[in-house]
Amino acid sequence: MVFFQNCFSKPHLKVALLFVLMLLSNLQVFGQQIQQHNGDYTINENINGYALFDYYKSGQETVKHGNFRFERMVTDSVENTVDGIVLTGIYQNNRKDGPWRYSYKEFSPVGKPGTTDNEIIFRTNGHDYTISANFSSGKINGDFSIKQRTVANSSTKDTLLYLSSNYAVGTMIGVVTGKDE
Repeated sequence: MVFFQNCFSKPHLKVALLFVLMLLSNLQVFGQQIQQHNGDYTINENINGYALFDYYKSGQETVKHGNFRFERMVTDSVENTVDGIVLTGIYQNNRKDGPWRYSYKEFSPVGKPGTTDNEIIFRTNGHDYTISANFSSGKINGDFSIKQRTVANSSTKDTLLYLSSNYAVGTMIGVVTGKDE
């Protein structure tokens, strides 16, 4: 009993806490090390683009864990259009978690380009399609919405379609509300 009382006296308590902190910091070295992918990436086996995301390795498997962003921009010089896909969200142990947003844009430049610093900027006309959803442990959970908007001179002109619903652990609950023009 005296041994335990001496171990937890103030000088010994400081040494014990320091020892525990050292052990915990060393455990992180042997844990999963988060890495970052920043480059070419393919989704659905045929959509090539650029991705930035955090991950760790579990054996041979790449486990996405953290912020995720995928972009694909395609310029059609014959049609004078730019089509783009942007997908953003968060992964927790390879499962979607929290807010996710999928956006598809079809734009055509309007007028002459402008410049700011080292960028060339075009005003655009076109369409913007957006799907927003919340996830929990890989299942859709919470708000879900779909929007289709027209863009004129780089500003949203009109919402052609808006649908929203709510989900609970992958199952739609309530009613679908929306606007269709």
